[in-house]
Amino acid sequence: MAEHREREPSTSLVLSGGRLAASATRNEGGTVRTGGRKSVHTARNKIATIGVALRDSGGRGAATTLTGDISLDPRMEEAMASTQSEIRALLDRREEACRAKDIDRLMALYSPNIVYFDCVPPLQGFIGSDAVRRNFLRWFDEYEGPIGLETRDLNIVMSEDVAFAYMLHLDKGNIHFSKAGLEEAWIRSTVCCQRSSDGWSITHEHISWPFEFNREGGNVVMSLDP
Repeated sequence: MAEHREREPSTSLVLSGGRLAASATRNEGGTVRTGGRKSVHTARNKIATIGVALRDSGGRGAATTLTGDISLDPRMEEAMASTQSEIRALLDRREEACRAKDIDRLMALYSPNIVYFDCVPPLQGFIGSDAVRRNFLRWFDEYEGPIGLETRDLNIVMSEDVAFAYMLHLDKGNIHFSKAGLEEAWIRSTVCCQRSSDGWSITHEHISWPFEFNREGGNVVMSLDP
């Protein structure tokens, strides 16, 4: 007789209208149900990590996806909402520290083993706290006053102890922008976080502009708007 093997379910949570909605595929043997925080990783003995996707598009709500059958324990909803709030708070502190050029406050948010891919060389990025700190100080020096920085289109995806966010930043006041005929520029940002016993910290960050190829090779495109 052929061995019967159940297909593992995939499960996700989406924040919509201030509440967590859930989606799941069904096991061949029945319905997936989630319980407390530990069941994020264990539903019917083994389940894929649950992620939460938050879309904050200038005040527009998130779209909810609901497929399959699922029962969401209120404790799960509370835990995931709490984690989402913690990540948002971390990103808010990051933005505030950048605006104020507060290097100590900013670096306190990063892991000692941070790997930072900036829009400037080197290719391998800046590795470790010392290198990232020096790069931030270089960036701070490109502004005569406080850094103008705004965030929009924030998206957060998370599980119990790992999260990443991607967003757009409006950067204002950089002395080099005038060379490109700009006063401000939108830039892309991705931030990866991990939770330890000391709380959440940023383990990887990636800053970039789009690149456009042409006959001469190509140029960074800094003049695009969302």
